[in-house]
Amino acid sequence: MYREAMTQSDRVADIVKNLLEFSRASHPRLEEASIEEIVHKTARLVRNEMRHSRIKFSLEVKDRLPPLQVDKGGLQQVLLNLFLNSMQAMPNGGEITVVIRLTEAMAGELKDRGINVNCILPSIIDTERNRQDMPDADFSLWVRPEAMAKVVGFLASEAAAPIHGAALPVSGLS
Repeated sequence: MYREAMTQSDRVADIVKNLLEFSRASHPRLEEASIEEIVHKTARLVRNEMRHSRIKFSLEVKDRLPPLQVDKGGLQQVLLNLFLNSMQAMPNGGEITVVIRLTEAMAGELKDRGINVNCILPSIIDTERNRQDMPDADFSLWVRPEAMAKVVGFLASEAAAPIHGAALPVSGLS
């Protein structure tokens, strides 16, 4: 019982801390952050309300996202508003799915400027360090850096001009 009380106390402290961060009126403060982490952290703020409202939450990440420079508090506020509005629109329950599709979004925004955006999704890259760290692995299943370079070279060529917003898996032949 003591352990449960401490866990709930920590949870309440996190909620209060997050709410205080939201309420601060300030200029945007850009810092490196994981978009996925911000989405999950914001969803945790309304987790109980979602459960009581019979709303299922899920996150789908289409592209592997690097940390980005964002205003974490501002992004959390926007997400919180979206979650609350979505919950109010589903009084009989439902599902909230957040889909992160950075490559497609950037391709759509930049296409009119003649900028082509695609990404590669490599499997394990065949490097000396990876071979040292995973000596029992089947290296033939890994993608060689030279093969990745050829894919990137193709995507940067005129031959790939009609390809926009693609996420190309790159793996070994076997």
